[in-house]
Amino acid sequence: MALLIRLFWAFFFAEEYWGDAYHNLWIVEEYKAFGEYYDYKNRHAVWLPIYRFLLIFFNYIISFIQQGSIGLVLLPFLLQCYYVFLVTKWGIENLNVKIKYYGISILVFWPLPIIFSGLQMPESLALVLVSILVIKLLNKVNTVSLLAIIACSCLVALTRHEGTAFLIVLGLVFFVLKDYKRSISIILGVSIGLTIWSFWNWKVLGDPFFWLTSKFTASGSGAEEIIRTKGLLIRGAESLLAIFFILPFFPVLFSFFRREKLSLIFSRLKERESPVIKVLVGNAIFLAAFFIGSFFFFHGADPKYLLVVALPCSLSIVYYLQSTNNSNPKAFLLLILILIPVYMGVFFYRSFNLSLEREMGFKIKEAVDIDKTVKIWSDFPPVLLYADWDPKNTISSEQITILENYSEKAFSITETLKKERVGYIISARADRTKLFEYIPEISTGDTVIVDSITFIRIITSEPPVWTGLQKNKNLFDQTELFVKSKTRPIYLWKLEY
Repeated sequence: MALLIRLFWAFFFAEEYWGDAYHNLWIVEEYKAFGEYYDYKNRHAVWLPIYRFLLIFFNYIISFIQQGSIGLVLLPFLLQCYYVFLVTKWGIENLNVKIKYYGISILVFWPLPIIFSGLQMPESLALVLVSILVIKLLNKVNTVSLLAIIACSCLVALTRHEGTAFLIVLGLVFFVLKDYKRSISIILGVSIGLTIWSFWNWKVLGDPFFWLTSKFTASGSGAEEIIRTKGLLIRGAESLLAIFFILPFFPVLFSFFRREKLSLIFSRLKERESPVIKVLVGNAIFLAAFFIGSFFFFHGADPKYLLVVALPCSLSIVYYLQSTNNSNPKAFLLLILILIPVYMGVFFYRSFNLSLEREMGFKIKEAVDIDKTVKIWSDFPPVLLYADWDPKNTISSEQITILENYSEKAFSITETLKKERVGYIISARADRTKLFEYIPEISTGDTVIVDSITFIRIITSEPPVWTGLQKNKNLFDQTELFVKSKTRPIYLWKLEY
């Protein structure tokens, strides 16, 4: 049933809500075009590489994947299938008879992992790797398990930064509680992974710590912008909502905490020799660190940053049920099953935030009067993918900046456009494009002339107008309309020299 729900969601309803998912697929298209690991926005030197490598390899193995097949979700779905197998096997071998059926059900029906079975994001791989590592931590220590912990820690450090942060927390918890073998294995694996990535940065950019400084700078500026525009309370609420998405039952837990149950729980917490307790303590510290860190980092305190701790979070409920004799596992399982369609609805409608970019791509692909043999300046991979544009005929703000060694005193954008033979430009208000910084005149009309170049707006995708709820209209359609109304307009410009 858990696999059928994932299949239903992944192949029939899931749609990307995060632009990076399309960017991952665009990197695959670039590899097919250039024959090397490359990205036109230089993300190959910033983003951790393992998932992109896996995606390229997966694309190579499955020959039926054609250029532009952007709907492919087979890889994250297969990763989720393995996750279900992993936690089910662990539950069968380790949960007591009384809780086994409900405990396994809680593990496999935990809502947020189901959502990511249909999203082309590296968080799915990080979820699997961290879950393997956690299960190895819960098993008895031997040479094989320690080597597996080292290997998984290394791969996690090359997959997701929040996974690295969680493992560092776990390593410190195990060290403080004098479980030195497991602690050293985690820290050693993470250190190997970060060393490999630092060496890659040094080889590509000449700066071994570029990945660290760029991450802190970008995330810090993103959090600062949100706090400046929306305030501390909104940022705090956003991060709490993200925590609720990964651990949706912490309010329910408190309602079950009678005095006798509390004393029982705390008595179990004193069992410091138990790896389960150490993992759960590390998980609690990580969630607290995420909440505090969200005021200093992250463009958006998104639940995706917490997917790596899905197993410890669901395990905390299972452990609670095992530790208290009077708890009703049916109630917890029922709550989970109720929340699955709720999560699906939230993330389905959330995906309409990229609807105009997808729409623009379709319009470009279907337009017969657009010359796709010339270059297009676009910082929006969803548009390029849906337009089926050749990666060899694309250019980004980053490439334009590098080409001209941009500075405020010496830069000629029009000369660069002529030299690179740019024929089209995609414009939309976003922090990832420098179009409006380089050509501010482009926002002043439908036809603009700058230094003898004529910019003509030829295709438009604008959000609908939201006028409030209408009693005589379908609620689902109105929800879609509301989300779309919050998106930014996007335009295609043709350049005439």
